[in-house]
Amino acid sequence: MAFEIGDKVGGYEVIGVLGAGGMGKVYKVRNLITDRFEAMKVLLPNLADESELADRFVREIKVLASLNHPRIAALYNALQVENQLVMIMEFVEGINLDDLSRLNPIPLRDCIHYISQVLAGLGYAHGKGVIHRDIKPGNMMLTPQGFIKIMDFGLAKSAADAKLTLTGETMGSPYYMSPEQVMGTKVDARSDLYSVGVSLYKLATGVNPFRGSGVYELMIAQTQQAPPPPIQVDPSIPPTLNEIILRALEKDPARRFQTAEEFRGALAGVLPAEATLPMQSVTPTPVTPRLSPEEAPSLVHPRAPIISRRSFYLAVGTILGIVLVVVLAIELPKINATHKREPGTGRVEGRMKATSKSLPLSLGLASGDMVLVEGGTALLGKDRHPVPVESFYVDKTEVTNRAFLEFCRATGLTPPKNTPLKPGDDPVVNVTFDEAQAFCRWAGKRLPTADEWEKAARGGDGRTYPWGETLDPERANIPKDRAAAKVAALAPATAYPSGSSPYGALNMLGNAWEWVNTRAEPPQGKEFETYQREEFPDLHPPLSPTEPYYQVRGGSYAFVAEDPSALIWDWSPVPERASTRQIGFRCAKDVDR
Repeated sequence: MAFEIGDKVGGYEVIGVLGAGGMGKVYKVRNLITDRFEAMKVLLPNLADESELADRFVREIKVLASLNHPRIAALYNALQVENQLVMIMEFVEGINLDDLSRLNPIPLRDCIHYISQVLAGLGYAHGKGVIHRDIKPGNMMLTPQGFIKIMDFGLAKSAADAKLTLTGETMGSPYYMSPEQVMGTKVDARSDLYSVGVSLYKLATGVNPFRGSGVYELMIAQTQQAPPPPIQVDPSIPPTLNEIILRALEKDPARRFQTAEEFRGALAGVLPAEATLPMQSVTPTPVTPRLSPEEAPSLVHPRAPIISRRSFYLAVGTILGIVLVVVLAIELPKINATHKREPGTGRVEGRMKATSKSLPLSLGLASGDMVLVEGGTALLGKDRHPVPVESFYVDKTEVTNRAFLEFCRATGLTPPKNTPLKPGDDPVVNVTFDEAQAFCRWAGKRLPTADEWEKAARGGDGRTYPWGETLDPERANIPKDRAAAKVAALAPATAYPSGSSPYGALNMLGNAWEWVNTRAEPPQGKEFETYQREEFPDLHPPLSPTEPYYQVRGGSYAFVAEDPSALIWDWSPVPERASTRQIGFRCAKDVDR
């Protein structure tokens, strides 16, 4: 059954057609009760007549219904309309990475960031026993906020089988199929990781690793041919990334990454400075479309200069030699002066002695001033156990509404609820973990880890409160009881200067909870039920105990703690996709970036 614009289908109004594929058609629909736009996937009528295939489709719907992850387009409902199988899915605005890469080459740091998000979603799905089977850039949707949603979960298993039965027809997916998919042998999660590897190869180099004049030749290439190393296609690709991609493309699943988390962990070390660089705008600028793999005359990356590798390395060596001479001329006098400094003349933190590298104690940045947290032993937790922490910078204050609105204007992100109406100097709140991370990347910073945050708050001596050992309510924006919490409000990010930490960071206790980049154990049992019912009742899909949770630290203006000191060393778990009026964040930055 084909639907027309304006048709009513099981409580939904058809608004338009989003696309069609081998298994069915996808419509944009409006929920007649909520007015929310959603996506309706309809199994083609000729397939609905095949009971075995229809049964498999229903089983896939049930599996998809068990998935609840911010990197996976959610299933809202499943219907049967006049013997027609229908899925109601989350409508995801944005552009898929295949289309985006044809408009403009995607910077390498963004390729890695996007693929890491894909791997986060796949890792969750694989843990649920679900294999996508049709991973490709066309199924990776980039939202206007810079986040990835994996599309077409559940449908791909049947779709892949159907495509392999068609002869003489070139499909898009065979470019990304694993050898075991092509050969029809047993497929597990490592097949998805192979497809991720092909996708990363394509996004990083601009061409597919395997090509052929038809489906048969392409299948032979997938099962028998070694891919050209990515670094040969684009010499600017880091050697580490080159090896990661080649490992993902191993023919033998046992030689690939065994889990999505292992793959994601390997990518995390490729570009150490990646998190500090601004992300590209997610609104593409139309340019001349890149040649398709079939049209490309060779495996030369469109961005790569056509020079010999020997010439390339000679040029790089010459440049590095000149740079080294200049740096030594500038830095040697500083190093000599530092070595002549009398012992103890610099700030000494914990057991860390003064180093030969002179670091400024503060940084004045448009996105928020930062203060130096000197490396050394931190005394953390209730028991003040010793933990070594490297030197880093941390924002002097929570990120403000003013700074976050500037980020929203620059990137096209929709501002958090009511933010434009709030004082510019107040901390920004109602931000998710991902939105906090996106701001930090845009600002050339990152979120602090839990250990870093706690050291920034307590100093090297592990003090109970940022200012000392005794609680003083006049030094922090925390309520003394529930009555006070009901009338409390955020204070400006620069308020309570007398409560600053040993490094000069303000409002580490109270004002707004702060996201940190450390995973948290989700609540269990009755505690989870309370979370779901009272803390996050408005989340859609509903809160799940298996989705990612991160720590928040420091308490807030409206949170009443039995022991206020615990707000410094203890943490609360918050789902990654949640945002509340009490949660904000501050950024960190490595000293060498």
